Amino acid sequence: MLNLANEWITLVVVVVSTLSCTGVFGFLPVPLSRGNFFPAGLQTRQLNGLFQISNEGLMRATAEAVNIPDSNSNLFQRTNVTVSFPSFLELMDLRQGECIISKPFVCHDHQFCVKLYPRGGGHSSSFSNDGFGMAYKVSSPLKGRPEERVGMYLQYLGKRNDDEPSTVDVTFALRLKGRQRSSRKFDVEWRAGMRFVSTVEASNLQQGYANDFGAHLMQTTLFQDFLGISNDSMDDPTPVIAEVEVTIHDKEKEEQQLLNINSTTRNENTSGTTSFFGVFGKDIRQVDRQPSLHNTEEVRVGKIVVPILTNLSERPKMFQLGAYPGVEYRILRILKDDQERFTSCPGADYELKPIYPLVAQLERPWPVAVNEREIPRLYNPSTYNLISAVGSLFTAATGLFTAFVISQAISLFFIPSKSMDPTLQVGDVLLVDKVSPRVMRQQRVNDIILFSPPSKLQEIVAKSGGKLSSRDLFVKRIAAAPGDTVTVKANGDVYVNDDDVVTGQRDLCEAEPLRLIEKYIEPTKDEVIEMDYVFVMGDCSSVSVDSRVWGPLETKQIVGRPIVRLWPLEKFGPLK
Repeated sequence: MLNLANEWITLVVVVVSTLSCTGVFGFLPVPLSRGNFFPAGLQTRQLNGLFQISNEGLMRATAEAVNIPDSNSNLFQRTNVTVSFPSFLELMDLRQGECIISKPFVCHDHQFCVKLYPRGGGHSSSFSNDGFGMAYKVSSPLKGRPEERVGMYLQYLGKRNDDEPSTVDVTFALRLKGRQRSSRKFDVEWRAGMRFVSTVEASNLQQGYANDFGAHLMQTTLFQDFLGISNDSMDDPTPVIAEVEVTIHDKEKEEQQLLNINSTTRNENTSGTTSFFGVFGKDIRQVDRQPSLHNTEEVRVGKIVVPILTNLSERPKMFQLGAYPGVEYRILRILKDDQERFTSCPGADYELKPIYPLVAQLERPWPVAVNEREIPRLYNPSTYNLISAVGSLFTAATGLFTAFVISQAISLFFIPSKSMDPTLQVGDVLLVDKVSPRVMRQQRVNDIILFSPPSKLQEIVAKSGGKLSSRDLFVKRIAAAPGDTVTVKANGDVYVNDDDVVTGQRDLCEAEPLRLIEKYIEPTKDEVIEMDYVFVMGDCSSVSVDSRVWGPLETKQIVGRPIVRLWPLEKFGPLK
């Protein structure tokens, strides 16, 4: 009797197919890691008797904001603002998550303010109200306190003289002015954009809406040198100066300008594709196959997008550009012909930054600038996740189907008994062909076969206290084919066409001393093997329960033919 090992083939095929899903399409290059949040836990207190810190860790400053109108373009309204904050020493009295908030300033009837976090914090409108968000780098609790960084954020306060909730499309620059003494003076600037909403409740960074948005510009440990503060001048009262450039965009006018200028422009990204993603999803840039347009709601500043491959040959270039396939990026800026835009258009450059930390080997200075034509296909996260799930399900189903097909063609079996000793020994693992016995019904004498037990054999096993499953098979060698005449002696000797087929052929193992098999042998004389039957015997006839006991085997019960011994390794090779 043989035990079936098909389930191992099925398991291996399914696991390998499922795990290789993303590798086949090249979507997710490597595993990704996400940060944690560090709670503020702040209490209301006074700082130098000048500023009141709220429970949310915010500080209202008396800093001045000066509006300097810069442009009255019909596409946008721009305002430059200079903001002064308290001195370095006063700022260092703040805790992590506490901030200074400037006085409001106005750009085209919309009010804004600037928040400065000397020791880290920000994005209070994103995932929690504790003043910390994805932009704040937080270490594991096992590594001690998180690294402190100077954060600078722009906050939208709504329309002037209007208490109703409002929304505005904004690109902006936040710039800290340096006062270095020991080196060349330089400023630190960060540019981005966002669709701002006037209430924290309406914020949804995943969809590109925020009440405040900004970045961390430097480590807090560098802030002192950046401001030119020496250890002997820690009490320098010079205020910290920041500059802010706010540009309010008119989305409808941008779209109309694009129609007027690019009415004949061909967008290469609207061409069809036969890729997996091309079949099940549409590039979010496309608008009803109009080559001169992009979907300005799906692809705009502040939105999260996912670059996708259409074929694996594009993968090296996308890695070189930093637009890794399958990674979620936020569009910080969009530029066309060096002019800043809020919405996408054919041929525009995107400045992209991942929304979560990547593994170390993929990190680089962010953002990266990528021309939209260099991105073969673009999806939003929900579409990408849906298609990835469908792709994984399809691959898993394909793996199951492939495993089933393979299990019907070949299988692994191991030998549990001595009936074929020494040809097949206990513990041998065989690779079995299950196709040829079904295709070629004619069996040859001396072939080793695997077969399902006939009813008589099942009865014998049951009477001896054994139990067979539907997967259990037996292995024997064909001793006589249809038309042959077989005589079985009481001592177990067998003659086929008057030739002894036991001596030297079926007595290759040591004889069983008690010769118990003889009690079960049913002697026959000159029995002719019928069509579609064969007479089978084991190579170790002294212990083999075979056709001498339960009669000829019907050929339709033959399910396989062992072709290779896989184990043990020293006996690896084809069977004879």
